[in-house]
Amino acid sequence: MDYDKLTEKYLKIKPYLNDKELFYYKFVEDFDIENTYHSNAIEGNTLTLMETSLVLEGCSIGSKDMRELFEVVNHSKAFNYIFETKDNNKPIIDIEDILKIHSMILNNIDDYNKGVYRRVNVGIRGTNIIFPFPNDLPKLMAEFNNWFVEKQKIGIMHPVELASKAHFELVNIHPFIDGNGRTSRLLMNMVLLKNKYPPIMIKVEEKLEYINALNETRDNKTNAFDKFIYKKMDERLDSLLELSKDFEVEKDISEKPKSKKKSQDRER
Repeated sequence: MDYDKLTEKYLKIKPYLNDKELFYYKFVEDFDIENTYHSNAIEGNTLTLMETSLVLEGCSIGSKDMRELFEVVNHSKAFNYIFETKDNNKPIIDIEDILKIHSMILNNIDDYNKGVYRRVNVGIRGTNIIFPFPNDLPKLMAEFNNWFVEKQKIGIMHPVELASKAHFELVNIHPFIDGNGRTSRLLMNMVLLKNKYPPIMIKVEEKLEYINALNETRDNKTNAFDKFIYKKMDERLDSLLELSKDFEVEKDISEKPKSKKKSQDRER
């Protein structure tokens, strides 16, 4: 993977990413709605994209389970949390942030287990995957936190690679009874946003490719998951490069001097 290529593309759109009025606040709301839909759908939420949008507008969907409605509201709040903290005075993301994200994800769904490590063994149905035992979680998460904080301080790992590895390591430990996938994807985007990169979206249609990349990396010790996230960022930057052209046109039109004739007409 050529992370320098990603950096080249990123630098072309960096001025737009740093201009809140011109760029970020023109797309972040739509991204939040779509990302909330896809991230929840990957985990089995049955709300459609339109229903997700309506819930975030404050409308009720009477035929749906309350849990699914809370999943929408919670994910959106968690995304806005990581978006708002990208410019705060805390430069390092750590275990405190992870627990905060998870607490928001399970709020009003499972208040007993939100923001705390699981107390039971878990695995993945239909596979022989068994995640770490509950008694091992404090030690594993402390080790993960030390690694994660150190990598951020050193700053030698490309932000996209660090985001990918943070996602993989957290979901591989599987520290929570529920919400591991959503928390890991939000953590990944928090790393990207902290480094001024745009967040990425994993769509429900990509679920099999996404899961296969996780499993191959876990089972065969390959970099399949890093490749998957690299591809997603490459696609994201390409789409934003195209979008930036529209903003250039919009900017040119808004800054274009008024014609002399129109000025004369006004004088009359």
